[in-house]
Amino acid sequence: MIKFTAGAFAHQAITAARAKAERDNEDVHLRRLEAEAAQRRDRNLAAIKTIFAHLAMAFSAAANRPKDVLTLVGFSALFALAIYTSRETAKMGRTLLESMLGKPSLVRETTRVSLGKILINIFFNTSESSKMQTTDMPIDKFFQDLVLPDHLKKRILSVATSARKAHLHGAPHRHILLFGPPGTGKTFVAKKLAQCIGLDYALMSGGDVGPLGSDAVTQIHALFTWAKYSPKGVLLFIDEAEAFLSSRTKHDMGEHAHNALNAMLYNTGTERRDFMLVLATNR
Repeated sequence: MIKFTAGAFAHQAITAARAKAERDNEDVHLRRLEAEAAQRRDRNLAAIKTIFAHLAMAFSAAANRPKDVLTLVGFSALFALAIYTSRETAKMGRTLLESMLGKPSLVRETTRVSLGKILINIFFNTSESSKMQTTDMPIDKFFQDLVLPDHLKKRILSVATSARKAHLHGAPHRHILLFGPPGTGKTFVAKKLAQCIGLDYALMSGGDVGPLGSDAVTQIHALFTWAKYSPKGVLLFIDEAEAFLSSRTKHDMGEHAHNALNAMLYNTGTERRDFMLVLATNR
């Protein structure tokens, strides 16, 4: 036997009333959304009609006055050209200023004097002429502290002689690869070569290129731009060159390493008189 009470009937009535109210509210909400969507659709159609009306008027005016259209196109092209030219000029000026005032981030050590240091020397009336080596000194004097087997030392002296003559006569520099275990004097040879040839010396490590990631290409281009604006020219010594200079056919070469290698080849693919490369590796 099921016993019904007045409280149960009242609860059922309240529940039914709430459900009906929710359905009514849902219907009202749906009708409001449909009305708002219809209004947006009407506004969009009106905007599209207005745009096409203006375009039709513009084309009609252009057909009636072709000279004015050509004048407008010409001024627009000149304006775009002016913006592009000013941007590229500013970029070139910034690169030139950076190359004169400081040194690229890839360069760890250099004998090149920056413009800022020159201005400081002028302001304080100091001179570093006593520290500079002259190319009038015999070549063997530069390497008298170098301890190597006779046949290897003779080869280095021969390379130094030909490099000095090429620099004096404005001929393109030949690049060198030095191979040997650590501590055998590769860096010392590069420094002495720069002194006897009459070039500024700059040292970078191939291991510094990889951590730069996507910025490596920019830094490599900045490095060679910096070398280009050197008054004397630069002997660029790249220690641990194998860290980023390898065959482009390697399957495990990443995108950033591949781009960095291409940037290096782009700057060294032709004969250059403004820098000389000396690569070092112990592999």
